[in-house]
Amino acid sequence: MPLKHFAIISIVATCFACTSCSDTGSQSVSIEKEGQSYVIKFDGDLFTKFQFDDQKSFLYPVIGPTGVHMTRRFPMEKDVPGESQDHPWHSSVYYAHGAVNGLDFWNERSDSHNASRIILDKVEKAENLSPDQAQLIVSHQWVHKDEIQMTDRTEILFSGDADKRIIDYKVTLIASHGDVELGDTKEGCMAIRMNPKFRVRDQGAQAINSAGDTGKSVWGKKAKWITYSNEIDGTALGISMFDHPGNPRYPTTWHARDYGLCAANAFGLKYFMKDEGKVGDMTLKNGERLTFSYRLVFHKGSHEEARIDQLHTAWAKQ
Repeated sequence: MPLKHFAIISIVATCFACTSCSDTGSQSVSIEKEGQSYVIKFDGDLFTKFQFDDQKSFLYPVIGPTGVHMTRRFPMEKDVPGESQDHPWHSSVYYAHGAVNGLDFWNERSDSHNASRIILDKVEKAENLSPDQAQLIVSHQWVHKDEIQMTDRTEILFSGDADKRIIDYKVTLIASHGDVELGDTKEGCMAIRMNPKFRVRDQGAQAINSAGDTGKSVWGKKAKWITYSNEIDGTALGISMFDHPGNPRYPTTWHARDYGLCAANAFGLKYFMKDEGKVGDMTLKNGERLTFSYRLVFHKGSHEEARIDQLHTAWAKQ
């Protein structure tokens, strides 16, 4: 299908200040370099690490408010009891896209992927903004073989309290080396591969979105936010992801699977809507930028107990 072109001139500037809507109080947050990684801690306990391999950057592990690993440990760790080893390109928390100028930057095992990599180019900032907020700003080059397809600037903010831990993730895609065609594909974009206990398919987990869709039916639907929840080690826990109203095509469609993958993806319209007339392609002209902002919340309780809709409303007003 031919690409449908959009002129994207200036898209969203998003404030990252934490709105926790909680009475439990914030926790001290720290960020420091450890080898090639950046380690983020809450009150001295590990929350997550910003890491990268020869394919892309990612956050791993992600430790929730009760000490539970909230994301799948494979492929970073092998042969973890109770974990499947499907989709080895699902690296915890990450941002990628399966159709950039016709190249696959999502599935690093596909033949078409070949030498397509999202290479960490520079760490611009890694610092505490306040006692309860830490920020990391980095840039990447999206490279196929030796040719840069585009670049990005990624801003990540870490905050939270005793009941939840929050990651605000803003990605600005930059057509720095000529026009960029962002193709219609379900394979993207802001993604998390969850702890297997959040599987709807066979672990009894619950999935619900802001539109009221539940279970397997959340896949492909448009929604402001989505939550997966289940009881783990005797405590109800959840993972929620928010789409920002300043993002293109808000509310986004979701590549949200019942086997533990959840990804906000505004591009895969013909897949999600099952309509060949719906085309999710976008084109950035040389020099243009496109920004997406998301929030991930790792929390105690269900979406109702964690007041996810109220949290999203407060965050969206910023």
